[in-house]
Amino acid sequence: MTGSYGRGLLHLAAAVDQVGVFEAERYVELARLAESGGLDFVTLDGRFGWAESDPLGVLTQVAPATRRIGLVPLVTAAQSAVAHLDRVSRGRA
Repeated sequence: MTGSYGRGLLHLAAAVDQVGVFEAERYVELARLAESGGLDFVTLDGRFGWAESDPLGVLTQVAPATRRIGLVPLVTAAQSAVAHLDRVSRGRA
C-alpha cells in the first residue's frame, strides 16, 4: 500500500466477534492468537447479542492478558469508558 496514509504501512487486524460467546476467556485466546500472529489490532463489535457483557468490558479483560496488540471496541460509548480501556491497556485503545 502506498501513499501518505501510514507512510505506506499496512496494518493488519482481526474481528474477534463471536455470536453467542459471552466468556471473556475466549476473546483473550483470540487476541493472544492475533498478537502472536503479528496483527496490529483486534476489533470487537457490540451488535452480536451481548446480553451479559459489552465489548469495552471484554476488552478491558483482554488488555492485561496481551502486551502490544491494539484493542478496538466497536461501540457508541462515553469518552470516559474508552479512556478507561486506554488506561488498562496502557495506551492500546
